[in-house]
Amino acid sequence: MQWQNEAERYIKDVKKMINTIMDCTGCPSQLWIMCSLYLVYLLNSLAKADLNLRSSHEICTGVTPDISALLIFSFYE
Repeated sequence: MQWQNEAERYIKDVKKMINTIMDCTGCPSQLWIMCSLYLVYLLNSLAKADLNLRSSHEICTGVTPDISALLIFSFYE
């Protein structure tokens, strides 16, 4: 839609990803805020083509993020 705010579309996508993560991992619904923080941290740490294959975190701080801790993360760890 031509009048739709771009941020609204991104928020919709983030909500969908949160629900997918929670469904696939069996995360209780009470932990939705923790799941959203996890996802936003992950999205800010991943490289994006429109940023010349750099992450948002790297653009802001100049430091390449390390996501190795996220690869072994599980709820109630």
